[in-house]
Amino acid sequence: MLRIKPGSAIPTHTHTGDEYTILLEGSFSDESGIYKEGDFVVRDGRHKHRPVVTKDKVCICLTVTDAPIEFTGFFTRWLNPFIRRGHLAH
Repeated sequence: MLRIKPGSAIPTHTHTGDEYTILLEGSFSDESGIYKEGDFVVRDGRHKHRPVVTKDKVCICLTVTDAPIEFTGFFTRWLNPFIRRGHLAH
């Protein structure tokens, strides 16, 4: 479950598996469009995106992944080994 402040962005990333997201409240946009309450979004390794929450309302969504995400930005790539290790521990 994610609760993201209005105007905030998730760092640019891709996926090493599948990611399923349902928006429960608010909205966000990425390179593929704008997503609103009730939308169901599916991403996989073919998608590289940077979700940005709209400035008008907090975004609450339920996100499920079957493999870790992989950050692709210059400053966030160093987190990838920690994400992979944490995901495998579950």
